[in-house]
Amino acid sequence: LFIFVSYKYSLFDQKQINSMLLGLTFMGPLILFMMYFKRFRILIVWFIWIFIGVLQALFVLPLRNNLDFDAVNGTYADSGWNLLILVNLIAIFRIINIKLFNQEFVLATRFSDTSERKFTVLDYILSFLGLMILTIGVSYIYEK
Repeated sequence: LFIFVSYKYSLFDQKQINSMLLGLTFMGPLILFMMYFKRFRILIVWFIWIFIGVLQALFVLPLRNNLDFDAVNGTYADSGWNLLILVNLIAIFRIINIKLFNQEFVLATRFSDTSERKFTVLDYILSFLGLMILTIGVSYIYEK
């Protein structure tokens, strides 16, 4: 909403608005995925982020057709679905871990809390897969 208002009323330079849009739609979900994935175990938190993701998509995706948001490899508004994809990825990874190992999904990163349990091979695979989907896979989908 802030970016939409900033663009509509020219509160910032277009280059700054493009950078904010890219940061919000691309880096925001990556940071959520890496640092706050445990919060998504709470169902109401998951629903809140689904709602925020839908709002983000409703505001950001129409900007893809606007020439002001063009970038070298698409538009700055191409990552509008990232938040919804992230929230659902975490839910899917959690279900997979619970079904296969009867334990919660833990993101295998250096700053993850290792006191909860040891990382499994599946943790490493799903962590890598999630990061690749959010960085490369989503960009590939937008090109189609």
